[in-house]
Parts: sequence; C-alpha cells; structure tokens
Amino acid sequence: MKKNGEKKYPGRRWISSWMMKPEEQKVHDGAKEIIGGMITNKTIKYTKTNKVMAFITLEDLVGTVEVVIFPRDFEKNQMYLNEEAKVFIKGRVSEEDDEASKLICEQVIPFAQTRKELWLQYPIKRHILRGRNAAGGFLKI
Repeated sequence: MKKNGEKKYPGRRWISSWMMKPEEQKVHDGAKEIIGGMITNKTIKYTKTNKVMAFITLEDLVGTVEVVIFPRDFEKNQMYLNEEAKVFIKGRVSEEDDEASKLICEQVIPFAQTRKELWLQYPIKRHILRGRNAAGGFLKI
C-alpha cells in the first residue's frame, strides 16, 4: 500500500525501525537511516573526473541493500570497505519507482569501533515494580 510517497519493503531491516514487524517497515526517499551487516560484494567505478567511488552490497540476516559510496566518502572510508567486513552505514535513502531502494553513504562505522554494550527492552510485570505503572524496562548487558 502506497501512501504519501511511502513504500513497504518487507524483508528490509533498517536499524531505526528494528522493533517493527517486517510488513510495517517503510522507507522514505531522503530519509536518514543506519543499517548494519556484512559487505558481500564491492564494485569500484571511476567518475568522469577519474575519482574512485564504490557500490557495495550489505547483507544482514534478513536481506541485502545496495549502498552507493561517492568519491569524497569513499576516500575517507576505503579502509573499512573490504568484502566480508562488518560495518554500520549511516546514509540517506534513495528511492526509485522501478528499482529497489539504495542507501547513499554518508558515514561508515566498523563494528570494531562501536561500543560493546547491549541494551534490551523487555516487558515488566507490574507486581515487580511494586505498583509503578510501567510498560517495560531496560537491561544493560
């Protein structure tokens, strides 16, 4: 169902909406998103001005996304863009009517440079909170 320029992409796993059901996940043209996964394919291209850019395929447990990395960002992040590298990519969604959405890279963050904390949200039974009206809690691991 298309509404106000939105498209549904079941199977795409955008970090900012990871708690949604796959059929509820939507991407919007120009939206800023962060995705994470493993680089499974990299294609290098040269621009008319002979600068290097890349197209990579980022894969997670749910599917794949093509990421476009323009010369300025490629130059800053090329050391992280090896096949089988695990990275987060922050960027802007590029949506076309007849093709799958792509992510235009703005920043690459290797998994190794991320904080080693995991926060889980879980429902809390009201009797545990001794009468506090709370829907859930957070646990730092």
